[in-house]
Amino acid sequence: MIKFSSLELEDLVKSDIPFNDLTTELMETGAKAELSISSRGEITLSCLDAVSQICKARELEFYSDFKNSMEVKSGTQVLSVIGDFSELHAIYKTIQNLLEYACGIATSANMVVKIVKEASPDCEVLVTRKVFPFAKKLCLKAALEGGAKVHRLGLSDSVLFFENHTNAYGSLDEFLSDISKFKKRLCERKIIVEASDLEFAKAALKAGSDGVQCDKMSVDEVKRVVEFKNTNFTDAIILAAGGINESNAAQYAKIGINAIVTSAVYKGVADLGARIELL
Repeated sequence: MIKFSSLELEDLVKSDIPFNDLTTELMETGAKAELSISSRGEITLSCLDAVSQICKARELEFYSDFKNSMEVKSGTQVLSVIGDFSELHAIYKTIQNLLEYACGIATSANMVVKIVKEASPDCEVLVTRKVFPFAKKLCLKAALEGGAKVHRLGLSDSVLFFENHTNAYGSLDEFLSDISKFKKRLCERKIIVEASDLEFAKAALKAGSDGVQCDKMSVDEVKRVVEFKNTNFTDAIILAAGGINESNAAQYAKIGINAIVTSAVYKGVADLGARIELL
């Protein structure tokens, strides 16, 4: 489980209220109030734990009947926060924004996962590192809480050769001949090669790659890669990537690939309503 530190969350709050709240201070009220946040559509919840941390740091009382990854219907009150009127105003927009982006990603991820699992229970949904700038932790946390898994966190955790890498060689054969060397040099890691057509995919498997990521290939092409793998290299991994989303994920999942790689979940926000009332 990905968690935010207290320092990270305090920095998030400070980005909206670095010093004081000029508007609320003018009112000179010390009243007690309640902030309620409700869903305006069916969503998958994410980052409720982070919101709870923010509230506790401000000595606000956080209440929710839900946990991360749970699905709620439109009109559901997701949470309420009770405390000082000024303190609620200091954090309410920050937590609303946090929840809207996190729940938006979690909801998209959950939708794709459901589609894929219905088509093929053994196929995984892997999200890429193509996240919002400066928001990798949030994006990955939300995607995981939506039921997806991570493709790669960054360049330091896995080996994946793209066309830009292979183009650095004099020929494709020259690159393929080095795969056996790569496997010896980094014996704990799988060597994955991205291929844009059937012949390249076959060649990569024949050269000893541990798997192929089929990029922007049609369903029929990827199916032929899977058939070739099943006949000749049963332990290899076949991934499908490039333009895959909720509209076509099932078609790819059905053909026997190991996983779908997608960035499509990083889009949109959940529709949440926030309201503060005096008690």
